[in-house]
Amino acid sequence: QLAQLASAAAQPAPDSGTHPDVQEMADHFELDERITKRLNDTMKLRSDTFEGDMTALWEILQTARNPPGLLSVKIKEMEEGIFLGKGKPDKDVQELAKKYKLDDQAACKLSEVLKIRTATREQDLVKI
Repeated sequence: QLAQLASAAAQPAPDSGTHPDVQEMADHFELDERITKRLNDTMKLRSDTFEGDMTALWEILQTARNPPGLLSVKIKEMEEGIFLGKGKPDKDVQELAKKYKLDDQAACKLSEVLKIRTATREQDLVKI
């Protein structure tokens, strides 16, 4: 027993700096330490969009054949500033969602598309 206690004490403690939501994702998708740390470091810089980003990542990774590989791509998108998390639809999209009885997923997708199409956003809204 003493040998087991000594062995357990010699094991490195889990990184207490990892956000619980990031650790939960790492455990669920069996992510290695390197990508978990990379995700945690990236998410620390995205505190304003943390919740929406994590929600989007969960949805994306649920259907991935290779979650760690796809996550690596999504982290790179975050670093480049092109990743769009799951944010709340803006006022215009909320009005359209109410008018056309869109569900949350459709409203969020419409919001994502309109964020990308900044140059034609107003015309797109009129056409819809």
